[in-house]
Amino acid sequence: MKIFPPDPKVWGETHDQVRRISPRDQCRRAEADQDERSGTDFRSKSTNSAALSKKIERTLQQALGYEVTIILRTIAELEALVRRDPFKKIKTGDQVMLFVVFLSNQTKPTPKLPLISIKENLELFEIKDGAAFIVSRRKQNGWFGFPNAFVEKELGVVGTTRNWNTVNKIVHFAEALRERRK
Repeated sequence: MKIFPPDPKVWGETHDQVRRISPRDQCRRAEADQDERSGTDFRSKSTNSAALSKKIERTLQQALGYEVTIILRTIAELEALVRRDPFKKIKTGDQVMLFVVFLSNQTKPTPKLPLISIKENLELFEIKDGAAFIVSRRKQNGWFGFPNAFVEKELGVVGTTRNWNTVNKIVHFAEALRERRK
């Protein structure tokens, strides 16, 4: 989870308390049974990601003094997503990048799909289980369009974007860690 306060003064005052902890470091800490806590390292036995998100949001609001939207997915949720493979019908290559935008809430009503951004060369082809699935194709300038702003505007909800390769790597890392602990 990343937290970047918009006010540079807040960042300067809270930099030591609020920092980004990589998934690898979080797993190492859990593996070593360390008790160290940071502003972005929350541990819970709860598997209810919605309830846990609300708890983290309240904690951060108290610590930072303003609202922060948390979008949280459990490893089990990510594993189910990877098993489902929503991109299986998409032909990939160096001209295509696949993205998942995890949504803070379900969109109501679900828009008619696909949603297309000509400017960013994006195609949102599916919304399911709190996530939007996007194919990004190279723009004329050679860059790929990044879907977060497009999805938030079109769906009217806050989202956080991850490359599909990153989601797969997180799942594979979690599976490897689970195997090592056996």
